[in-house]
Amino acid sequence: REGTATTEAYFLVTLFDILICCCCIAMCLSCVGFSVRDVKAVREALRHMHVDRFDSFEQVIVVHEVVVKPYQGGAIDLYVRVSAGREQAVTTKGDMGIFEQPLVVWVEQGVPFVRIDVTDGPLVGSKVLAEMTLDVGKDFLGPREERS
Repeated sequence: REGTATTEAYFLVTLFDILICCCCIAMCLSCVGFSVRDVKAVREALRHMHVDRFDSFEQVIVVHEVVVKPYQGGAIDLYVRVSAGREQAVTTKGDMGIFEQPLVVWVEQGVPFVRIDVTDGPLVGSKVLAEMTLDVGKDFLGPREERS
């Protein structure tokens, strides 16, 4: 009886060690941009279990115009950034708020929202002047009557 208890305790400690190692490896990989959804078998399993409602897809968003209130400090440069999870696309500087630019962004499986930002620069650290969040399932993939 004592041998069985020792074996069970050893098994639990070993299982716990393996779990801790897996968590550490996952954290290290996430620091370099790895996601568990990068593994094809995991993506397929999540779709099969209905955890994710859609496969990855490419979305084209045409930015026509941005209208802003007059600014006392003078003219400011405007850019539009579209972000979907790890992916993003940015317009070139808009001339008087007119862009007429298509932005192509890859919406990865499991990304719930696409964010659209109006910024004062093309870089990630630029000041966000306005933002809008779109629900992928409702605004892109839902029935037409559900879309705004």
